[in-house]
Amino acid sequence: MSHPRATAPRSLAVLFAALVAVLAFLPFSSASADSRPDTIPLPNGFSPEDITAGPHHTFFTGSLATGAIYQGSFTDGRGSVLVPSATGPTTGLYLERKHGHDRLWTAGGPSGQARVYDATTGALLRTYQLSDPTSGTFVSDVIVTDHAAYYTDAFVQQLFVIPFGKHSHQALPPTSAARTVPLTGDVSYVGANSFNLNGLAAFKDTLVSAQTVTGELFRIDPMTGVTRQIPVMDKAGNPATVNGADGIAQRSSTLYMAENFPQKLITVKVAGDLRSARLIDTATSPALDIPSSVEEDRGDLYGLNARFTTPPGPDTTYDVVRVKN
Repeated sequence: MSHPRATAPRSLAVLFAALVAVLAFLPFSSASADSRPDTIPLPNGFSPEDITAGPHHTFFTGSLATGAIYQGSFTDGRGSVLVPSATGPTTGLYLERKHGHDRLWTAGGPSGQARVYDATTGALLRTYQLSDPTSGTFVSDVIVTDHAAYYTDAFVQQLFVIPFGKHSHQALPPTSAARTVPLTGDVSYVGANSFNLNGLAAFKDTLVSAQTVTGELFRIDPMTGVTRQIPVMDKAGNPATVNGADGIAQRSSTLYMAENFPQKLITVKVAGDLRSARLIDTATSPALDIPSSVEEDRGDLYGLNARFTTPPGPDTTYDVVRVKN
């Protein structure tokens, strides 16, 4: 009878020691997961405009000043220049990761260009001249689907389309494949040199874009160019707008958008039929300085500080700011 009594305390002691070891590990694990930097510096004078997520918790951002592309890490804040310069500014970016290749599709703003790079080496693969640089267009943002690469024009009421066709799994389309689709329907462009349709999201064969100057959301049939407004409601069911809507990051039916001059990062849920949307969250931080785009990584939002009210120069600092969601 004495033997079992002697064994029980020893067993409990072993169990307690194991529990203490597990509990001691948990705070370390949590702290480790939260060790990502809150501010990620970019090269001085970089003048960024858009950000897109890359593999292994990395990101790419392009330069308005030189057209360069920088690749950085959300995990440790380190990075390096992938593309040193381009023939025009780099505005929108989208990473296409399909069929064994990683390609960066970029928009060239007033240059009228779309450029495609190898996302690993930075090599320029192809340049598409979507519009004449003297025509007053602004190739703003890009998204790539199985069918085509689509580009918004922020100044002229049109969409640029580079269809893939039967070669979508292999070679890039020829430069002659690019075409222009006039936009009709509900959207109405406002003012000369005002930023209209900007960021892009894709829902199968339908695109969604936000009009920066009005804060309105639209769905687009890229085949016909017909647009229809998507009413946005707040949590209380009241009509809402996305003021200063700029870059968009998409996760399924959830859209993360940067509101540039309001200096906010918002989360919008789009209905399955694309006929309505709900504003479900608004995030901000004193560290935001005119964010022009946003990305999401491991539940947190990252605002790209374009600092449009700060005069650009070779010593001007820029960064990406983590805003815990």
